[in-house]
Amino acid sequence: VAALRRERPRGGILKWMLLIAVVFFLGAVAFFVYYLFFGGSSAISARNIDIAISGPAQIPGGELTDLEISVANRNREALENAQLGVSFPPGTRLNAGSCSAQSCTVQLGEIAAGGSEVVKLPAGYEGGAGQSANVSVELLYNLAGSAAIFEASSDYAFTFSSSPISLS
Repeated sequence: VAALRRERPRGGILKWMLLIAVVFFLGAVAFFVYYLFFGGSSAISARNIDIAISGPAQIPGGELTDLEISVANRNREALENAQLGVSFPPGTRLNAGSCSAQSCTVQLGEIAAGGSEVVKLPAGYEGGAGQSANVSVELLYNLAGSAAIFEASSDYAFTFSSSPISLS
């Protein structure tokens, strides 16, 4: 009777399944780490676009002040049809040629991979001493072969150092 019994190998199939699962898990973790830290093969993101707005932290009310807006593309592909939209606080005096009442639109065209564009916008800001104001910048762009419009944005906050007119 004992000769008729066959002994099964203990856990042979389970050991192989466990080994395959562990190898698959380690491969998935390795792929995730590569994709997260090295961006994969074609990771294009608004996080790879830097919008830097430079200007004084305190602006005298009523005087013309230049803001310099720099857009840097750190993506692996060019940005096409890039368009910069800038919204100013109420009462701002802007160049009538390229701006409406409180916003400007600047066509940047194509920004190459690793490239950048710089725009200077002069404006006269109206506000009382100690009052805070904000300038919002929005970049709209397309990617090659895509009809989708993508967006990146940034804000610039400042304080008025003086009023345009002081009455005593």
